[in-house]
Amino acid sequence: MYRKVLLVFIMCMITFAGGISLSAQEKTEGKCGKQVYWQYADGVLRIYGDGDMTSNPWMDDKALWTDTRKVVIEEGVTSICDFAFRTPIDKGWNANLSGGIEISSTVRCIGKWAFSYVDGLEAIQIPANVQQIGHGAFACCNDLKRVTFLPGSKMTKIEDGMFDGCRYLENVILPESVIHIGGYAFAECMSLQEIAIPDTVTTIGERVFLACYELKSIRLPDAVKVIPSKAFFGCYELVDVHISGNTTKIGANAFCFCSKMKQFTFPAKLEEIGKQAFLYCASLQELNLPDTVSKIGKCAFEGCAGAKSIHLPMKLKVIPEMMLYGCTGLKRIPIPATVTKIGKNAFGNCASLRKLVIPVNVSEIKPCHEDCPGLKEILNKSNVTYSLSASRLVMDWYQGGKKVTEVKPGKRVISKGKRFRITYSSEIMKKYKIRIKGKLPTSYVYGKEPKLPKIVKSDRENMLFMGWRYREEDRKYNTGPARTWYNARVTQFSRGLKGNICVFPMVDKIIMKKSSSKKAVMISKVQLKDYLTADCMDLRVLSGNPGPGILEFQVRYADNKEMKNATYLPLLEHKKIRQFSLKNLKKGKTYYVQYRSVPYRYFGVPFETCWGQKFKVRGK
Repeated sequence: MYRKVLLVFIMCMITFAGGISLSAQEKTEGKCGKQVYWQYADGVLRIYGDGDMTSNPWMDDKALWTDTRKVVIEEGVTSICDFAFRTPIDKGWNANLSGGIEISSTVRCIGKWAFSYVDGLEAIQIPANVQQIGHGAFACCNDLKRVTFLPGSKMTKIEDGMFDGCRYLENVILPESVIHIGGYAFAECMSLQEIAIPDTVTTIGERVFLACYELKSIRLPDAVKVIPSKAFFGCYELVDVHISGNTTKIGANAFCFCSKMKQFTFPAKLEEIGKQAFLYCASLQELNLPDTVSKIGKCAFEGCAGAKSIHLPMKLKVIPEMMLYGCTGLKRIPIPATVTKIGKNAFGNCASLRKLVIPVNVSEIKPCHEDCPGLKEILNKSNVTYSLSASRLVMDWYQGGKKVTEVKPGKRVISKGKRFRITYSSEIMKKYKIRIKGKLPTSYVYGKEPKLPKIVKSDRENMLFMGWRYREEDRKYNTGPARTWYNARVTQFSRGLKGNICVFPMVDKIIMKKSSSKKAVMISKVQLKDYLTADCMDLRVLSGNPGPGILEFQVRYADNKEMKNATYLPLLEHKKIRQFSLKNLKKGKTYYVQYRSVPYRYFGVPFETCWGQKFKVRGK
């Protein structure tokens, strides 16, 4: 009986072991096409045979796929199927192809999403015979840095989303055979600084370089006549832009938030500019639009605060809503005689605008001068009456000494700002033992911002005065987009001040000490419970504490009070405690240090924060 039981047990074990062997054999090799096979061993997945790959059975085995470190597509294989090696992140599977991907020269087609969401892959070579690569083929390959199309490439299209989300992609040279670059093709390639686009390209897709934060220069071929919507949306570092003089249309949000772009040559044949096309291009200095432009979308140049001059096209008939809102540097806006309609807030928050002339052919005009504290005169040459309701809460308007509420045809009116009250936070002044040299103003006139004393000190140890902040007391004066909190310069408030205000001194606690490496270290502790550091954002759209989370700070130091040839430290993220080192200080020499807070990547909105009070450091 014992021998029989032992024999049955042995037979079962043999059968079970055979089953395991067969199962393992099925999991490590098989077919993936009519005459195409796959095999896995020691972290390498081989695809071999003749013809097209049509399936990806290896993706059914989590252990096999997560252990794969290299993929080799051998000679004879002619295509890679859709989703062939796409990491199923929804299942929590993480593939790391640190060994790379080798694609044979016989491959002609790579399917959609074929290598998407793969980690570890740093470089890829595309063989010359590849003629088609599907949508999103390499999307979100987080470690991909280099893409090389081998000489003689036959690629004609870079499909939609091909490299979308490859955040570390640095270098791409597109082949001369390419004629089209699809939408999202390089979107969110956050490390891409430049890309060579061949002259053969005739069209590019929407959002093609969206959120390429580090992209510094771009040259589009002469054949590209349309810049599609959001093509360069959020390219903060973009400075050098060359587009064809034959371009006829710039789409909506095309260059939105390109905050460092100082110059842009508008094409001679340009006909249309889409809505928000240059929204918050805060460094743009000239808006010299060609006379060929006949259509401009709303908010097209909103927030172009650095613009000093503008030429509006002679074919323009409609100035749309908020077209130049927040162009605080414009002192003159010559409106062409062809204009028949002016939209609401078209020139709102143009703080430097001195005179508004309404052309003779205007037949419809909405209140368009909200938040223009510098506006002194309005001349109405048209046949319609213009309402002055936009500024009724902050300005009085007069015609020949008589107060008026509208400008009739052919008439001229001048403004006088209303006077408002200033109060101060006595609690904070007392808490930090603030001493002021000079007189604190108790009121101001709209359009004439009050100046506060520069010399402000605290009798508390290590407390540093950083400037003044204010808060509006009366919300009824919000005639435009409400911004309750404003930046403040040390000597003057940010433009757009209106209503009764309460003023707060801004102070930080500063400690100087030596680090373990014997370098001078400055530690700054923000007094957030008492005030919000200088900020230009609308707090209503923020959640939680908007203090350090949305700000960065910068430090500079020099061996002279004028801060000539100062050393600038890079922008650092705000924390409740901020620390940085001052390097190469000479023994016994006195240095002057300043720092300031700036909004964190707030789409290039120019900030009013200035360098704070100087304090001394002696090299030891």
